[in-house]
Amino acid sequence: MLYPLMILVLAATLLASCGATQQVSFQSGGMTHTFSAGKDATRNGFLLPIYPQAKPTGAVSSTDAEESSSFLMLTSTDPVTKIGAFYRDELKNNGWTVEQAQFQDNFVNLSAKKEKLEASIMISREKDKSSITLTVGHEPEGEPVQSTENFVPDKLNPPTD
Repeated sequence: MLYPLMILVLAATLLASCGATQQVSFQSGGMTHTFSAGKDATRNGFLLPIYPQAKPTGAVSSTDAEESSSFLMLTSTDPVTKIGAFYRDELKNNGWTVEQAQFQDNFVNLSAKKEKLEASIMISREKDKSSITLTVGHEPEGEPVQSTENFVPDKLNPPTD
């Protein structure tokens, strides 16, 4: 889950230098990656409901001919459990099967499926703000593809052990 957060930090840096336009797209690894900030984050629509008392802070989408995934970051002043209950109920009311629901005072984690879609919702609280991370993507078809790449540490990519 660290990878999407690193992407969002990079996106925020890129978008800060973009002026009035709050969206940047580029091609990498055969995929089109689009970063959006602020109100532009929800401009293209999103496959999950948006919490009504939340403000969008950023979004990332990656697509190619076979797969796609989208991440949306929101903030709200409402309590984590209230936001979590909204998402749990909205998912069920919109045909999603909630597979996991963890509720704690300052953290909620939900995962759900609908047809060929997978979704994850993480909500956490720090001080007076709740952070909401929505992730939705198409479930891969067939067996998982095994990577043929072999990791070789170097100066830019040190060993992880």
